[in-house]
Amino acid sequence: MLIDFFASLSFYIIPYLTGRLFVKRTFQAWILGALLWFVAYFLVSGILGVLKINYFSSVIRYLAIGICIISIAKIIFSFIKERPRINIRVSDLLTGVFLTFFTSLVYFLIWKRNTPYPLQLNWDIYEHITLANLIVSGKLSFFTTQISDTFTLNSYSPMFGILLSLPKIIFQKNILGIYWWLEYWYYLLTALASFMIAKRLFNDKWLAVIFTITSSLVFESIVAYTTLFLLPQTLVALLTIFIILHIKEHKIGFLALVILVVTLLHYVVGILCLFVLVAFYLILRLGINLSFLNKGVLIATLALLSSIVLNFLGKWQVLEREEAAHFNFTILQKLGFLVDWYGITIFIFAVIGYIKIVKGKSYSEKIILIVALLIFGISFAPFSYFLKFYVLGHYFINLIVVAGIGVLLANLPITLKSIGSSFLVLLLVITFYKNQLAYKEPLRFEAYDTQISVSEIKAGEFLSSFNKDGTAFIISDPSLQYILEAISGINTQGGAYMDLQTRIVLDSINGVYNTEFIINKLSEIHDLIPDAQKQNRKILFVIGGRYFAWQRLTVEQKEKTFYNVWSPRKLMEDDIVYLDFLISSLNFKIVYRNDEIAILEVI
Repeated sequence: MLIDFFASLSFYIIPYLTGRLFVKRTFQAWILGALLWFVAYFLVSGILGVLKINYFSSVIRYLAIGICIISIAKIIFSFIKERPRINIRVSDLLTGVFLTFFTSLVYFLIWKRNTPYPLQLNWDIYEHITLANLIVSGKLSFFTTQISDTFTLNSYSPMFGILLSLPKIIFQKNILGIYWWLEYWYYLLTALASFMIAKRLFNDKWLAVIFTITSSLVFESIVAYTTLFLLPQTLVALLTIFIILHIKEHKIGFLALVILVVTLLHYVVGILCLFVLVAFYLILRLGINLSFLNKGVLIATLALLSSIVLNFLGKWQVLEREEAAHFNFTILQKLGFLVDWYGITIFIFAVIGYIKIVKGKSYSEKIILIVALLIFGISFAPFSYFLKFYVLGHYFINLIVVAGIGVLLANLPITLKSIGSSFLVLLLVITFYKNQLAYKEPLRFEAYDTQISVSEIKAGEFLSSFNKDGTAFIISDPSLQYILEAISGINTQGGAYMDLQTRIVLDSINGVYNTEFIINKLSEIHDLIPDAQKQNRKILFVIGGRYFAWQRLTVEQKEKTFYNVWSPRKLMEDDIVYLDFLISSLNFKIVYRNDEIAILEVI
């Protein structure tokens, strides 16, 4: 656990130390470092490919350690030589202590209260862990669909996977435990970014603290997941906020690098961030007057109203993907999400904030309002997946809400201001608590809230040590494949996104007591990426509580990627009877078993 704690920090520190060799400013160093590692991985992979040497992980490890040592030495030498004055203001120190204390309380005592290390609440991390594991082994391509058939769409480059692979390469630890800590640091950084942008916008520390608390307690528990989940799109949104803080000071060359990084991290959300950054840069550089911005507010308001009206005319799918229909919501559902995330008071505070900014003469506030209205309109448009854009809207829309709160608190005496703020925070805590409980409710397993169990982790660790020759191939239900591939590094057909043919094969063997028929059917399942198909492969048929729960779904549900067994399952009595039949067969050899899972090798 302690090693994973330090390993999680390396996700943020290694890119910084790499970029620090060339630039001094923290954020610029991290951006440059992330891009340099992206390029370095492809260069090392290409060179080793030409030389036909398979030492990718070792080369990257020594390269990373060497760069870190040189960078730290340079920082120390520079400090000794320049002897800079260290002027830490008490107010800044207190702010840092508050942010750390507050986020720790929320993250560890509420969010992770029943999800101890290394159990997880973020379903999407397993595909990223799988990608990082494959990258560690030297499998690299600009297109994620060519690295693993777990990815069915190229919505981002492997940059996030590359950054995620660095802690694993250096510390030689499973990423699952690292991720448990990794998301806390990310959560702390979102709080820091929130405080900084609110302080700059409102020039009021009290209001900045209120905004930080609001932003940290508003959890978009469907599609967006802005603050509590570290994913490519959430990282892009966070980086965008940090860029905006000093956008006037950045040179064009650096902004070009920033745009490249955010786009590589996530093409779709990255493009939205690109437009926002360009808009901020041009507006601030060109010195557009208030009259023009007022017209912009009017246009953005009309765009938002048009988006809302469009919801009453129908819903449209952007991609011809089966799961897309499940992520296209009605306007009433979306409004319900807002109430779940914020509480009913959001509409009151948002309207007050809107009126305050429209009537006011603050240049910055009007820019924020325009961006907030446009992103809100895009997020609530009746198209599948568009709610994902709220990941960036989270910061801007919350600023409008807090501007409304500021109006109500502005003229109150300090005592009433403290009472009002405390009451507001209490409402936010209650709303967050109810919201996170609703999110966790389907994930309840024994005494935990989790998408993976200790028994499943142990099975994955066994598989990792069992697959010495690298020829193993796991076949199971989608969810069990998904998590076991991430933990063990053993290939599956598509993980949770297995294709329709594999689903049909698995359905055809449901409850069948003919082992030869089962084995013949299992032999039909192959990875969709030719390079991943092994000769003389070792088929491991993994059967667990999840597998039987999935088989009990309807045929229609089993054929869709949207339906999964989201939490661990115990084996039931009927399941054990069937499992014992398979074990007794001469066609299977039991290689591992616990109270949730049995791993059978096809003989």
